[in-house]
Amino acid sequence: MNINLRCCTSDLRPPIEERYKAKLCGENDGKYWLTQVLDECQAYDKQPADILAMRAQQAQSRPYADCNFLRKPFLEACQQIRVL
Repeated sequence: MNINLRCCTSDLRPPIEERYKAKLCGENDGKYWLTQVLDECQAYDKQPADILAMRAQQAQSRPYADCNFLRKPFLEACQQIRVL
């Protein structure tokens, strides 16, 4: 059985990739998450890996709070490309 999911989505909404990109590049999400980690590193004299470990625990225990299911892979990707 082949189901066409296009019929279930509204043509008024942008594709999911665009929505994720907008969320992660927005001032109140991706950029904020990145700034938050850098600020916490400075405030608590910690390395980014320490803060990311804490964020990973939070994401695992509450993945849907504050978009942790997006925050965790975003911050991990920032670490991989050496932004953190």
